[in-house]
Amino acid sequence: MHNPLVPIAFPDRKQVLPDGATLLAADVSGTKTILALIEIHDGDASFIKETVYPSRQFGSLAEAVRTFMAGSSSRPQRFSIAFAGPVQEGKAYATNLGWHLDTRLLIEELGIPQVFLINDLEAEAYGLAALTEKDLVTIYPGKAQPKGNAAIIAPGTGWVKRDCIGMAPPCIRSPRKAGTPILHRATTSTGNCSSICKINTAT
Repeated sequence: MHNPLVPIAFPDRKQVLPDGATLLAADVSGTKTILALIEIHDGDASFIKETVYPSRQFGSLAEAVRTFMAGSSSRPQRFSIAFAGPVQEGKAYATNLGWHLDTRLLIEELGIPQVFLINDLEAEAYGLAALTEKDLVTIYPGKAQPKGNAAIIAPGTGWVKRDCIGMAPPCIRSPRKAGTPILHRATTSTGNCSSICKINTAT
């Protein structure tokens, strides 16, 4: 893998997939489910296939996966799921869909040897390690502080913050989420709106 611009500490590097291995990835939310089939080459991911489905089209994640994999000769060695909601001990419940996600059951239902389930913002934090210069746009140059901390803020239906502790290698993802965010809006002279968040980190 390339030297990451944002060095992330991964929980268990012993589980890195070998070259030629196939990975199934899912991003699951109440609105849509994105499924992707990925092949590993020289430590980097190459997309074979990607499809976006309305989540309500299916009665379960396993059903969505079977539809996605229909006609494919690929046999994924791992299934990694990013879920928009709380995850505990490999289990989650999609309230808006009535889906029960359980890594052990998914292994049995789909026949995939390894299944991992994490919160979607946690997955986003890990994904920073895959970014290259061409993926980045500088909004405000500021002053680099390589030994400082960072926060990933995800504005959406709700507001969630994920901390990255220590930007000097490696950055360790913190499991804490923010408390109540207080949003202040500002308008520049060009009419573009920007948002500055003050996060109340008391939980």
